[in-house]
Amino acid sequence: MHKGSLIVNPTKKKRLLYLDLIRGVLLSFIIINHVPYAPKITDIITGNGALISSAAEGFFLLSGLMVSYLYLPKILTNTKKVLEKVWKRAALLYTLSIATTLVFTLAAIILKTDPTQGVLYNGNIFSINFLQDLLSLSYIYGWTDFLARYAVFMLLAPAALFLIAYKKTGILIGISALIWFTSPSIGIEHFTAWQVLFVAGMIIGGKLDVIIKFFNNRKSRPYTATIFTVAALTVLWSTYVDLLYPTIISFHFNNSLFILLQNSLHIPYPLHDTLFSKQFMPILRVIISILWFTAVLVLFQKNEDRIKKYTGSFFSFLGQNSLVVYVIHSFVIFGIFIVFTKNNTNLGFTISTLIGFGAIAVVFGATKIFLAIKSKPRKFILRLTKRDTTDYRL
Repeated sequence: MHKGSLIVNPTKKKRLLYLDLIRGVLLSFIIINHVPYAPKITDIITGNGALISSAAEGFFLLSGLMVSYLYLPKILTNTKKVLEKVWKRAALLYTLSIATTLVFTLAAIILKTDPTQGVLYNGNIFSINFLQDLLSLSYIYGWTDFLARYAVFMLLAPAALFLIAYKKTGILIGISALIWFTSPSIGIEHFTAWQVLFVAGMIIGGKLDVIIKFFNNRKSRPYTATIFTVAALTVLWSTYVDLLYPTIISFHFNNSLFILLQNSLHIPYPLHDTLFSKQFMPILRVIISILWFTAVLVLFQKNEDRIKKYTGSFFSFLGQNSLVVYVIHSFVIFGIFIVFTKNNTNLGFTISTLIGFGAIAVVFGATKIFLAIKSKPRKFILRLTKRDTTDYRL
């Protein structure tokens, strides 16, 4: 309900299955895209992070959406509790970011390898400079770089929630846009550029009920069809130009027809990199990311029961335990680098695909074990150490 100029909704928000499913799918894409070997059969679905938007952008949008969806109704009526929850989460993310960076740095130094290829700290790790860089999040190493960004975004999230609650969304958009616009000169674009997605997600989350109601109305069908059509066309275009042509078609089907098709669809590389840079998140990439995310949001909301039926609890489990899954995946990816190869990423199509699926399976299983130990550690240990007393004698 509305009270004066404030947005107040004391109704407790229920957990939405389709959001868990989306988050689980996005996590699966992120995991398999982090597997360093290509090509994989899944690349045609995940894009291998090479398209004009990726699962990472969707994950940031969804994270911002969840923060706003869960805490906006309570930010004015139960401010203290919301601040405690949000900042406690920020502290946890900050601690995990530092801990994982330190662990992976020490492991890389001890093993004398750099799986991330050039990002390893090149100074004295026992110096005060290293400690400053580590604690200030200037130095991030491994496959948990999202944690540092989320820690900062969650720290500042209450301010954004207040602006949305007081119907000052325009001010929030202006501040976010200004930070985004000055991002190239600030030099910390992994925070300043990517915050625009988190903020966009928060704005969407504040209106999620209204958005879903709109798309479930028959009158919205032309808009839904337009969004799906444009999203599908841009996905197909980027899949051909950014993935299929450079990795497969140009090597195996390098004839005049495909060259003509490529020339007609392709944007010159320097311009393409400028328009769709994953680093600086230019406006076209932001628009495409929101467009694709909206299409996925509507698709999963309308078909959540069907998706759940055919995927079981796999994606919903990953989505409901996203932080644990994300941290565990970083260790699995690091292990893949160490076990299989340090330098060679050309293992062939079949082996690369199997490693990709194997990574997801290991992460899923490890998450199950971790949660079992966390919930009932004594019972789990007893189960592992219990002797088989069955008498097998005839």
